[in-house]
Amino acid sequence: MTSVAISLGDEAREFLDRRAQARGYSDLSWAIEELVEEAMERQADPELEAFLLEGVQSGGEHELTPEFWQGVEEEALSLVAAKKA
Repeated sequence: MTSVAISLGDEAREFLDRRAQARGYSDLSWAIEELVEEAMERQADPELEAFLLEGVQSGGEHELTPEFWQGVEEEALSLVAAKKA
């Protein structure tokens, strides 16, 4: 884990203190780490949404029947077997 020194205004420090206390953190580093993780998740959401939208718009629709899933399983097993050979 990397340490980073930052300067905060009083309002930001009070916000972090309240957040850390509300979540039961022993120090501010946990509250800051949580905020960074939340920001990273928000950044990833649009990327995931774009990927999913691309899949939906690709036109490759399949009805998800038991037969479809059997075919998926057979294809996956075939790929695994080919890699082992």
